Amino acid sequence: MKTNILSISLAIAASLLVACGGGGDTRSPDRPSAHLDPTSLRINFPLGNQLAGTGTNSIPVQMLAYQTDGVESNLGPELNVTADTVWELGGNLGDPAIAALADEVRDAGQLRNVLDILSKVRLASTDPVKNLTISGRYTHNGTPYTRGPAAFTVVPPVTVGSKYIGGGPFDFAFNPSNTGATATASYQLLQNLREPQGATENTTNSAKFCSSSNYLVFADPQPPTGQSAPATITNPFGGSDQSQVSITIFAIDPADDCTDPDAPKIASKIINLFPATVSKVAVCAVANPAADVCSGASNSQVFFNKDKYLAECKGRVTNTVKVPAAQRLQLVAELTYTDPDDSSQTLFVEYQCTGPNVLAWTAAPTTIFSEAPDQDDGDASLLSQADYAALADADKKSIATGTYTNDVGTAQESVISDDLELEIVDAEVASISIVRADGVTPPNGTDTIYLNVFNDGIDYIAMCNYIEFDSTDTIACPAAFVTWSVDLPTVLTASPTSNSNTTSVTPVQGTTGSGNVVLTATYNDTVSNVSSTRTIEAVNDEVVALHLYQVSNANSPDEVSIDEFSCVGRDDLVGTLGDGENFIRGGQRFYAYALFESDQNTVTDAHIQDPKSTGSPLVDVTGKDNLIFTAQTGYWSGNASADPSCVSSALPTDSLAIPGADQIPGADQLPGLDGLPTPVSTPAASFGEEKGVLESRGLLRLSTVCVQAFIDTNRDQVRDDNELATTEGSTVLVLPAANDDLLTYSNELCETLEPVLTLGGNFPGLEGPGLVLPLVYTVSTIADPILATLATNDDGGTLPAEEIIEALISGNFSGISPEFPDSPIGGLGQITSGLISGIDAVPGLAPVIDALDACLVDPVTSTVGTLLSGILGLDPDSFAELSNISFDDCQSLLGDFLPAP
Repeated sequence: MKTNILSISLAIAASLLVACGGGGDTRSPDRPSAHLDPTSLRINFPLGNQLAGTGTNSIPVQMLAYQTDGVESNLGPELNVTADTVWELGGNLGDPAIAALADEVRDAGQLRNVLDILSKVRLASTDPVKNLTISGRYTHNGTPYTRGPAAFTVVPPVTVGSKYIGGGPFDFAFNPSNTGATATASYQLLQNLREPQGATENTTNSAKFCSSSNYLVFADPQPPTGQSAPATITNPFGGSDQSQVSITIFAIDPADDCTDPDAPKIASKIINLFPATVSKVAVCAVANPAADVCSGASNSQVFFNKDKYLAECKGRVTNTVKVPAAQRLQLVAELTYTDPDDSSQTLFVEYQCTGPNVLAWTAAPTTIFSEAPDQDDGDASLLSQADYAALADADKKSIATGTYTNDVGTAQESVISDDLELEIVDAEVASISIVRADGVTPPNGTDTIYLNVFNDGIDYIAMCNYIEFDSTDTIACPAAFVTWSVDLPTVLTASPTSNSNTTSVTPVQGTTGSGNVVLTATYNDTVSNVSSTRTIEAVNDEVVALHLYQVSNANSPDEVSIDEFSCVGRDDLVGTLGDGENFIRGGQRFYAYALFESDQNTVTDAHIQDPKSTGSPLVDVTGKDNLIFTAQTGYWSGNASADPSCVSSALPTDSLAIPGADQIPGADQLPGLDGLPTPVSTPAASFGEEKGVLESRGLLRLSTVCVQAFIDTNRDQVRDDNELATTEGSTVLVLPAANDDLLTYSNELCETLEPVLTLGGNFPGLEGPGLVLPLVYTVSTIADPILATLATNDDGGTLPAEEIIEALISGNFSGISPEFPDSPIGGLGQITSGLISGIDAVPGLAPVIDALDACLVDPVTSTVGTLLSGILGLDPDSFAELSNISFDDCQSLLGDFLPAP
């Protein structure tokens, strides 16, 4: 719990006044102590004043006030008097009321006390916005002070995207020697909303939560009656088995059964269990934290938003941090997880604010605090400027300690900690600066906002430099004293404009034109009055082309390329095929780059091949709100098709329907395709919470998905004919990976398919799905639903691994169960073997592949169409004895078909 030690600090100040004898200017220690200033009372909406009218959502409201010592006003930190305020809603509430107040004030961690305004009725998306008000009355020394009415709106919800499982965490570490250990977590079924912008709807109590493993069990009742679904996770490790365990949690309709493999999944998420322990703790502190600096279910672990705020966490480089008086603080623990048998092997690093029963916060002495760090949440308040001035130098430092306990309550229990020295300094601000929340620094110092289909903005933070800081050191300014403005409000708008150290600058709806807009941030707390500006170029520039890229080699995660083929497994940790890689990861990262109208005459083929190359005009638009990645069952037809698109139908029996296949000797000898079922409707991989990351779904899946991206102009999540899509697409083979045997076979399959795809589908002018993937997809229409029935949970039961491998290779699925149909076109082993090694008297393509690998020194610039026609028109047997062919050998063999070196 938080400890209010203002009275202690005042007592210390009083003793100092007696000892010192008083006297001096307005900053001397004989000034009266600071107390609440009722004239500064204000109503604050810490998460904005738009309430999603879902019937389940809420927004918090607070009553805050600064302090005065009779000499200076607006002394911080602000006092929170929400719990002592009498609140009342106003406006046309309706009957039944569309909004109501929560019964009690709650402690919201870093936000401190809040009162929730509840949405009580779900509005239709066509309803108008409802305008309501809230007023608060606070009594100070017998005198009532009323603030408000403050306006807020109830916005009809407009959903965007699919529902997903949030909350968390999604990674758990267990010490293998601590068998039977458990952890708890809570999960939520969430739905993002386009309106109100950035809001999320919690639909947890409308679904049943299920798990694929007995190592993770959801508590009854199901569906949950609250805002989250609690779960217990049990240590799966013990003895010699220390392999990572992955569990799928999923949400289904309450009327369905968790064990029914055909029950439609509303959303799913992979939970990873690692054999690991925390071996190191490092403490850092964020001053004046933004509302989203820490997030997570209130009854579970709360994590630090490292992607957005890690640079603001002071103490990661030094063990001593200066903190100005009158600020709020959030303590954060950097936790290093290592191999339990070898602490030198770091597995991953996590940043945490709260960890029930395992992470605790203390500080000593507490003389610099008005509220000492909360032992659970790690949030605190520093003394006001006036109280700071009364402190003796010996009392201006405190040691904040973060303590982490491994294996709580067991014989393996171990406690590790880290200290961070906090030194309170003068709160006078010397200067401020404006930085981008995403950390981007444009080369010319000018930001760019495009006035086009994306219509996205940029988030900024006001950073303060204090008189006792180094000139390069800054922290986020206290929110209540910051105002924002733009000099061309008809082009760009800043929101919020006051009482916030962050703002979002976005284009005005329907605006056009280009020019520079100046954003100004002003900090004024009566002691300091300073401003800073930042230039934003507004550019009216439409998108003329969109290109799809992916990380083709996980060993080089910063390199992206146009790649029409990759593989994903279920739970693997390294990337798609590349030099030195032997296995497949469970996700694949995609990016989208846009070409704008102003650059269409300067872009080159080299830029398109490498959008990060020097001088490339292509812009990474992956993170744009209305850039949508799609993954549908099927494969990418490629440019060999007159109209490149995703193909989702199985191959018909009367036509091979593979672009370019009619040029391949013996292609007409492939087995017939009669009796195929309808393709599986649920894709074997989908895009999850992290934008652009494709993740495999389910325990055992074998299928292909076709990936594209498009600009969702009307923001309805569906691509219309007039909405621009990527020129390229990609086929992703989703492989079954439940144990080492299947994973080994999956690797061999993926490595076998890569050169065949390169031969048949990856040459300029003849890009297509290749020769094998359409057949793999066709086999998957049989294999995928069968595999899905084999394991509805991963609780240690025995899977028929050998039978599965044999069925995949041979197509004889009846070997697994007599109820399963056999493949009418054989198995993957037969198909790949037939295409590469030959079918009966029909020669295979292996010699052609070898010759191409040896001969093509520059396939991008060579006359590939002519070369392919020449090679495929020859007798493949003529290449059978060739090995290590040099370019001269190719030139001699193929003559004019090959380009000059």
